[in-house]
Amino acid sequence: MRIFKSELLKLGYNKLFIVISLALLLGNLLTVLVMEKKSSTYFYVYEQKESFESYLKGDETSDLNGFYSSEMAQQQEYVSMYPVFVEEMGNRVDQMGSVSIFSKENSYPYRNLEKTEADFSDLIGTVVKVDNCFGVERYAQYNGGSLFLLIFVAVLTYYVLFQERDLNLLLLLKGTYKGHADLAEAKLSAMLFVTVLFTFLQEVGTVALFGYLYGFGDVERPIQSVSLFRNCSYILTVGEGIGLQGVIRIIVAVFWVFLLFAVGMVFRSKVTATLCATGILLLEYFGSGQLSISGSLGAFKVINPFYCWDIVNVLGTYFNLNCFGYPINKDLIFVIGITALMVMLSITGIWVFHKTLQTKKESKLEQLFQWFCKKLSFLGRNTSLLFYELYKVFIQQKKWIVAALLLAWSIYEVVDVYGPEYYTTEREAFYHYYMNQINGPVTDETYLFIEQEELSFEKQRLKIKELSSDMSGVGSLLQVQLASELSRHEEGMDQVKCQLSLLEQKEGDITEKYMVDELAYMELWLDSHRDVAFWLMGSIALLVLVCGIYTIDENRKMNWLIKSTYKGRGILNQKRDLCAILCISFVYTLTQLPLFLDYTKIDGLAWIGHKLSDFTNINASFAGTIGMLLLLVFALKLLSFIAVGLLGIYLSKRVKNEMISVCMCVGIVGVIVMLALHFGWSFNIWLLL
Repeated sequence: MRIFKSELLKLGYNKLFIVISLALLLGNLLTVLVMEKKSSTYFYVYEQKESFESYLKGDETSDLNGFYSSEMAQQQEYVSMYPVFVEEMGNRVDQMGSVSIFSKENSYPYRNLEKTEADFSDLIGTVVKVDNCFGVERYAQYNGGSLFLLIFVAVLTYYVLFQERDLNLLLLLKGTYKGHADLAEAKLSAMLFVTVLFTFLQEVGTVALFGYLYGFGDVERPIQSVSLFRNCSYILTVGEGIGLQGVIRIIVAVFWVFLLFAVGMVFRSKVTATLCATGILLLEYFGSGQLSISGSLGAFKVINPFYCWDIVNVLGTYFNLNCFGYPINKDLIFVIGITALMVMLSITGIWVFHKTLQTKKESKLEQLFQWFCKKLSFLGRNTSLLFYELYKVFIQQKKWIVAALLLAWSIYEVVDVYGPEYYTTEREAFYHYYMNQINGPVTDETYLFIEQEELSFEKQRLKIKELSSDMSGVGSLLQVQLASELSRHEEGMDQVKCQLSLLEQKEGDITEKYMVDELAYMELWLDSHRDVAFWLMGSIALLVLVCGIYTIDENRKMNWLIKSTYKGRGILNQKRDLCAILCISFVYTLTQLPLFLDYTKIDGLAWIGHKLSDFTNINASFAGTIGMLLLLVFALKLLSFIAVGLLGIYLSKRVKNEMISVCMCVGIVGVIVMLALHFGWSFNIWLLL
């Protein structure tokens, strides 16, 4: 107990940790506000709260644009259909009994029907009510708190596990009485206690904010009154459902603590532990979206913390997994699976801490790397301060691994740009086929090409008509093939002619306009997810590179020596800033090169002369050529990377800790990305609007 109290006191007296925790709690609430301010619910329910309350009291004249009546009508329709839905779920055995696959009593489908009937039978007679569901729905659909929680757990893990290791204090601590398993258990207990407290405060703050904005209505009504939870098989009230959501998220937070605790104990290197934990979390995140709950890996999906964080997946979805022919509710699998994983991770972490020295030690890979550096020692015979700063970043801090991974990813994306193209429809494929031939200024040759294609279509129609008189099987088959081919060509040409017709209706002489591959451009311009994903990857890589430029000398206690030299600060800081500029240029080039090549692939560099007004499918306020637009887009992206780099350098100077600086900056970048994905923002859309 004393060791546990000591760990809590160390965190409590750490002012930076307290500030970061409070900033994360506040950041979560601010994110909720920013996301809600753009929603129609915020306008009609919060900003027009008096009108909404008057409508609830029976004043129909206060209804704004029919928003309240439309929402209540949908709720009324849902409420009237819910009893029918429950009765159908309860009578599925009788309904599906005539189907052969469900008629075998010892089979999984039959047992699943029986279990479904039993689970929903208790809900027969449940009286659902029409009421204010805005607050419950918006709270259930908000999942941004997971980002702030992960950052908090990462910062907490550093202060509890790695700070003492960096200061070489763990060997002294382990030499004390009960300095092994008890110390590890105290550290884990402190992490659990603080994380549960943080998650509780975060969820309470989120619930209070949504309650203040929209309200929750009668919290004593069944949770099935909210359409999002129609498939919930538990007898819960709205208030109990909100409380259960907080409990589930606390369980998820506890799991993440166990995970990072085990990784931090197994890997003594801060960099290795960070990479390993990041890899596992990324697998969990993508697995929550890619895996199917009804597939062979459904059990892995239901115990995925990102999947369980979304309360609609937990309470709003009913599903049974096939366990040796018997249906097991997914929520029971979640409880069993997550508990087993937490026990395994805690035992692993404590056992490793007990059995290992827990001081920094060079691994075989590290020894091999040092040997390789000695063989290349002649490269170090350089008096350039810039060379030395780059050497510290990429060699001493091993950031060459990040640079190599980013380079490999960039090469993969560049190769993919020139790989085979696959089109979703035949119409799209033939549109691109024709645009490749007439792309460019509209001339007489453009109209001549279209006329020639129309003549060829007419000849093919006549040929098909001639084959219609052939009653043999070969003639009929050939007729079908030709008709199908003609239809595909005509669909592509119709889209080309439609584009040309709309272009003729725009202001200006048609001979001064261009025919451009609009589908290719629109696909790139409107693909905000890819644009944001590239920016996120580049920002994280950039932060990892630049946040250690100033902190490495701080950690080595070299700054006082540097400051005592003649012009030691000014010149050295200039070289450090130049090193940061080179890192920004490196990351910007690798992340944006694939996107730039995507544009050049459409029609070479001809887009430089195309006017944006030549487009027929968009009404943009931007006046200029496509080349000017893209130049501004990539300039904005460069400025955004510079801003991220400056943010990383600024915080690293103030915090004087690389890992904490990276976590804080990644949190800020993550919020920006979350908002961009939520609202569909991208650099292209900002300029086009």
